[in-house]
Amino acid sequence: MKPFRSGLVCGCLFYLGAIVVAAAWLLNRHAVFDGLIAVPVGGAESLAVRPSGGGARLFTPHRALTPELLSFDTPAVSRRVFNADTPLDGIFLGFPLRVRRAEVLERRPDLELIEERGPGGRLTAHPVRPGATLATADGPVTVESVGPWAGLINDPGGRRMAAMSWRESPTSEWVQGIFVEAGSWITLPPLAAFRLDWVPDEDTARGGLPAARPGLESARWGVRDLRRVHWFENFLPGTGCTVTSGAEYVLLETPANGLEPPPMLRVGIRSGDARRVVRVTANPPEPVEGLLFEYPAASMVCVMLRAWQEDSVWAVAWQGGDAVPPHRWRAGEELALPGGQTLRLDGVTAAGLPVGTQGKPVLMAQAKAGDTTLRLREGLFLRHGDGALRYRRLPQPPLMRYTLEGRGGKTMELGPGDAVRIGPWTFTQSPDNPLAEEAALLHARRAWGDPFQKTGAVLVLLGAVGWILARLFRPERVKDPLPQEGGEGPSFPEA
Repeated sequence: MKPFRSGLVCGCLFYLGAIVVAAAWLLNRHAVFDGLIAVPVGGAESLAVRPSGGGARLFTPHRALTPELLSFDTPAVSRRVFNADTPLDGIFLGFPLRVRRAEVLERRPDLELIEERGPGGRLTAHPVRPGATLATADGPVTVESVGPWAGLINDPGGRRMAAMSWRESPTSEWVQGIFVEAGSWITLPPLAAFRLDWVPDEDTARGGLPAARPGLESARWGVRDLRRVHWFENFLPGTGCTVTSGAEYVLLETPANGLEPPPMLRVGIRSGDARRVVRVTANPPEPVEGLLFEYPAASMVCVMLRAWQEDSVWAVAWQGGDAVPPHRWRAGEELALPGGQTLRLDGVTAAGLPVGTQGKPVLMAQAKAGDTTLRLREGLFLRHGDGALRYRRLPQPPLMRYTLEGRGGKTMELGPGDAVRIGPWTFTQSPDNPLAEEAALLHARRAWGDPFQKTGAVLVLLGAVGWILARLFRPERVKDPLPQEGGEGPSFPEA
């Protein structure tokens, strides 16, 4: 009977182990917490959070609360990291987790992508690399370059404007950010001048283009006086002014109307008993003795635009004595000038603001799809085939090493890819940390079930092995033979 009892004990161990495994699995299912914790450098935090409903909530004290309602130790940091509108479940670590130091190991460049939006709205991201060919749903797209962008964005408070780019020769870089406001001239010293007029319809735009280069009606002259300039738009001899210092400025003759001879301003200046005559050529780079002479149409290149709708104009241009005939010019198209220069119309809008010339540059990816050139401004979808493409830059946080302090003041180093265990909690760095140098954003995982599962597995193994061995070595029972039919039964001793 001894082997039988041993087998029975082993069987009990087997079933006990199975029960422990099942109990540990249930406890692990309810007690495991996998979330995030944001700890400021030099500060401490004890509350870990996860999106509400992301796991079992039996042992979660804070459920479905927004960051504003959670009891963070350092709410200023945590509420910057976590979305204010996302409900979270929260649980306390049981100890304050501190970040004593933060060390930048490597600064990484932005991740550059071209996102493809399909007909169903599904986004596909393609890494950007000049020269690479992307396989899109509407055919291959080759990335030619990525560089700064300047142009117009629509804004309700904006103005009627056009944006152009200039290239001196086919091998030169494009000069972007030539912004022309309706009703005014803009110059690209020292070569070119541009004017935009906004009209009601296309017929008016086409019919209103001048047949000859504008003359003095495009010009003005001025006298600088301390912090202001006295401007004059007429060129009648005798026109002038007296400035704060008492000096008198008088126009002596009307400049030439046209390019030949080169227009020149002659102004007489009288200061006390001293008198002198100053000559100023058109469009000087700097004021000459306080005099300015702006004559846009006297520039080597003169371009006049007339718009009536967005992204389309009628244009006429002159380079020296050569004229480019009037033609309709659409956004994205190029205009070749007789001298080898090229103009590109980047956009026309009835309510726009110029961007890209100041502050942090806006980038653009230029790509080729067949014979079509795609200029993908950062953050803006551009229609391509049945879908759309967008160029984006995603800032990448630097690679960091943090010095953590847990229970008892013990410190540990946590670098990229490392894991630190403090009690039942395991911490690793989150790769998506917008405040990496200000705070550590860590994955925090608690797994209470692991020791119970190991104990249960050992009991199951011991019980199974013992039960099998007991069954193998159990002796067979010898049964008494049954009497033959009609025969004598067993004999008993006589009394």
